Amino acid sequence: MGKFFLDTGITLSNQAWKLTGKKAAGEPGLKLELPEEPLEHMCSATLREVHERVAMPFGVRFRSRWLRATGDSAAADSTESAFASLLLRFTDPALAREVIRIFYLNRSLEGRMPLAIRPFTSSSLPAYPFTLLALSKYHDISLDNEGTRELFLKYLKFSDWLVINHKGDGGLYYHNDETWFRRDFLVKPLIDAEPLVATRWRDTLSLGLNCVMAWQYRILSRCAIGGGENRDARKLDNHAKKLAAFIHESFWNNDHKFYFDKLSGEPVLTPSALGLLPLAAEAATRLQAEALVSRLDQVTAPLCDTLDHAPYNAVTALLIMDGLSKYGYHTKAAALALKLARATAALQGARNSLVARTIATHALLEYVLGFVTLGPKRFVIFPRLPQSWTGKPGRIAIAPHNVALDFSLTDTGSVATSIAHPYGPDFSLSQPNNSVLNVDLQNPPAPRPEPRQNPPAANGERNSS
Repeated sequence: MGKFFLDTGITLSNQAWKLTGKKAAGEPGLKLELPEEPLEHMCSATLREVHERVAMPFGVRFRSRWLRATGDSAAADSTESAFASLLLRFTDPALAREVIRIFYLNRSLEGRMPLAIRPFTSSSLPAYPFTLLALSKYHDISLDNEGTRELFLKYLKFSDWLVINHKGDGGLYYHNDETWFRRDFLVKPLIDAEPLVATRWRDTLSLGLNCVMAWQYRILSRCAIGGGENRDARKLDNHAKKLAAFIHESFWNNDHKFYFDKLSGEPVLTPSALGLLPLAAEAATRLQAEALVSRLDQVTAPLCDTLDHAPYNAVTALLIMDGLSKYGYHTKAAALALKLARATAALQGARNSLVARTIATHALLEYVLGFVTLGPKRFVIFPRLPQSWTGKPGRIAIAPHNVALDFSLTDTGSVATSIAHPYGPDFSLSQPNNSVLNVDLQNPPAPRPEPRQNPPAANGERNSS
């Protein structure tokens, strides 16, 4: 009964708040028109739901705008909020920062950042570091050094809490908490492969947990740079490198050319998608990365096939995309992003799928369309469009900034893009698919010359240039 009154109170307060219009989230200002109709519908529905879930300050814990969780509408979930923030930043960077900032403001006295928050209580489980990714992307688009620095410094205390409570003598991280262990999506593939792990959690060394901790230090270092803390950035990058070395020494199995979790010091030799996470942690050498990528399709297939009851598989998939891109496997990252998006679009409104849908929408933008923002007037275009999209137009429109990109993959393998914006004349450009182009709206790149065709040789053979 108490939950009913709480949910009703929050709902009524939000309705009144939206009627006043004061800092209320309006209609989504980001719109994607894609060559595949199911993907377009999925993105539109996701962006609309994210905006609808933005709630007003309420109770003791919610001191700013926040995102109502799909699992509990009277709570905010840090992972859901982080990935929703990635989409909100395009049209409302201040809101994107607010929905993650509440988790930074609700740290415990010891420094633990909660996984979830309710109006008057917070979870005892620690948050994943995905709010850091949201903070880094927020800085990319807003260039807000002070706002980034504030949250970076708050996260440092949380990272210290993780070291004190969950880092062992050998430099690796342990769960040290049975409830956290059992609920951690990074352990689920191991439990599925070896059910005894559920009762022997103290003897388990999690590959996924350690890779995410190393990835955390990489992102934290970027946030430190964004906040002007360059000395801390170097230290944090060194922490990441040390942990990456420990990961390689402890989890790499040279006989199987793969990374595995450990139980009582022995590898659990069941390959899973988590074995690719050392790519995101930058723990693998180039040769080892080749060995890992050779098993990419095999180990990632279950991620997309089971999204309906394991939506956090999308998080693992996104980390793998990040790792693939770091090692130069851009087309494979794009293929995985497209596969994830198609699987997510097929969920047809499955409960608690928002985290998967926000990740899929973000992955389409970053790894397929290749749209990466570097401030309100600058971005990078790195398209990795599938051949099935040839000749089919698409569009990225950001209404608050009056910016729109119309794109199409041509028969020659180039991506033709027309850009409308308010900072000067509209312009068009062309670039090869799977190539990078920096775009400054106030100083657009010069058109690329058309490839020169060599005249046919007299004897009918191809001329060499």
